[in-house]
Amino acid sequence: MKKNLSKLYDRLTGEERFKLTLAAIARGDKGELEHLKQTCPRYDYRIMDPACADRFELSMIIALAFSMDWISIERSYIIMMFCLKVMAFMPCIFDNKAIYLLDFKDDREASLNTGLTERCIAELTEKKIALKSVQTALEIFCQEVDVPLEHMLVWAPDIYEWINEYKPTLADVEPDEVVVDSYIALYHQLWTAKTGQTFTDPKPAA
Repeated sequence: MKKNLSKLYDRLTGEERFKLTLAAIARGDKGELEHLKQTCPRYDYRIMDPACADRFELSMIIALAFSMDWISIERSYIIMMFCLKVMAFMPCIFDNKAIYLLDFKDDREASLNTGLTERCIAELTEKKIALKSVQTALEIFCQEVDVPLEHMLVWAPDIYEWINEYKPTLADVEPDEVVVDSYIALYHQLWTAKTGQTFTDPKPAA
């Protein structure tokens, strides 16, 4: 039965060969596995130049990854802004009486208000630093691969417009160098793994 079937191996469908190959691996039949491999049809294909296609694909991956991070941080920033504004009018119970967080009546109330407000402002500052850090990392990487930021984000044009809208807000914010370096290292790793280009030379390989 096996001998008769083996004569037909060059006519197996892809699905049939796939299943027989798994079965051969499962039972440890190296001879059968090799025969299946050797009789598998070979095809010649025409493909885009990988030097272009790989970079093209990676630009989309990096742009979308950046966009997801940007959106996540920006949403957190907006939520903290909303909380800070709401607290100006939100009544709290303090010594069995309702107070408004920005309506100071005595030192104890002022202390409560100031603490909450400071925590919100600190959170807002952290979010702005995070936004500036991820943006700076992508900007540096774009310079290294000689691609304008606007072109890298052609996959997410709304994000590019969003970044421009935040320029006044982030103008005086200093990025976190550790965060910047970690993002750049990730971009380098992805780019090098796919294209072979290293970053000792800031210009892309020819």
